[in-house]
Amino acid sequence: MFGLGFSEILLITAIALIVIGPKKLPDVARALGRGFAEFKNAMGDIQRSVYSPPPGESQYLEKLLKQREDERNLETEKMYTEADAAQPSEAKEPPEEESPKDDESAGKAEG
Repeated sequence: MFGLGFSEILLITAIALIVIGPKKLPDVARALGRGFAEFKNAMGDIQRSVYSPPPGESQYLEKLLKQREDERNLETEKMYTEADAAQPSEAKEPPEEESPKDDESAGKAEG
């Protein structure tokens, strides 16, 4: 509890008992407890206001994320469509085979 050991808490209690007196000590302790609880609640409210998005902001962010996802889906779809169009279609006739004579005559012509 706040990094205080038993001996420190006992010393603080003894000093408070001497300074405040035994009759007022319960009232002071109660007031300190209430003050600490109010402080803790106020800190919680501040943290919630700092860390939570402003009203309407989350809807705006969700809209942007959805729009980005739609754009990404369209790009992917376009990429697949272009890839399908770029694939060669199956030939109805087999390719013509070159005769070895054509290769030999081409080599002689170049040399």
